[in-house]
Formats: sequence, structure tokens, C-alpha cells
Amino acid sequence: MAWPQTFPPQCPPQDAGSPEGRVVYCFVEQNPPTLPDFRSQRQLNPEREPYKDPEVECKAHGFSVFSELYDLHLLRSAIRKFRKMEPARGELEDALGVIKATPANTRRPNDSHHTLWFKTGTYPENHFQVISVDWSTIEL
Repeated sequence: MAWPQTFPPQCPPQDAGSPEGRVVYCFVEQNPPTLPDFRSQRQLNPEREPYKDPEVECKAHGFSVFSELYDLHLLRSAIRKFRKMEPARGELEDALGVIKATPANTRRPNDSHHTLWFKTGTYPENHFQVISVDWSTIEL
């Protein structure tokens, strides 16, 4: 399998690693998740001018996930649109692509944000399930 032709040069980065066996969390709109739930920021906003920083532009072609539910809860608390979405748990494998830790909150060193770059012809929706989360049990 290859990377999408829309990816910029040097994307995904060489230091991205195997996602095999990792468990990650994200928000999806559909239950069960569908392929459109896994669009990158670049796919959601194709008319947006590319970022000048190649690393940031590469991240825009990936999909955001978290390795900790706590960080998903922080996102949900900070950005209203995520309160209407469903939390999903994904069990990853090599065939999907590659992953890299890309902390989004530089003020919080334990930020579990990762960027996941999907290979062409993969079906991430088959690896994620909507989960029930009692947000009140996760202290912010």
C-alpha cells in the first residue's frame, strides 16, 4: 500500500512509527464510525492555504488521536463541537499506516495527542468502536 498522492513531500515523517497494538481514542460523528469520521484537517478544509511549516502541513494530512481518555475529555471540555460527538476507541495495526506523538498542548508535557497517517485503501472505521464514557468520573 502507498500513501495518498495528496500528502506533501516527506510526509508522513520518517520518525513516525508502527501503530501495531496501540489503543487510541478520538471523537466520531457516526455510531458506528464511518470512513468520513476519519478525515484529516486538510480533507475537511481543502481550500485552506497550506501551512508554511512543512511539519505542520504534514500533521494537517494526518488524523488526531489520543492515547489517554483524559486528553479526549480536555478537548471535549474546551471545544463545544466535540460535546455533540461520540468517543471512540481504536485498536491499531500496521496495515493502517504510521503514528507519531505530536503533543498539541506544549504547556502540558504529558499531552497524549498523536497524529495517525492512514495509507491509501485502508478502512480505519473497521478498527474503531464508539464507547460509553462517564465523563464525570474523569477529573480535569
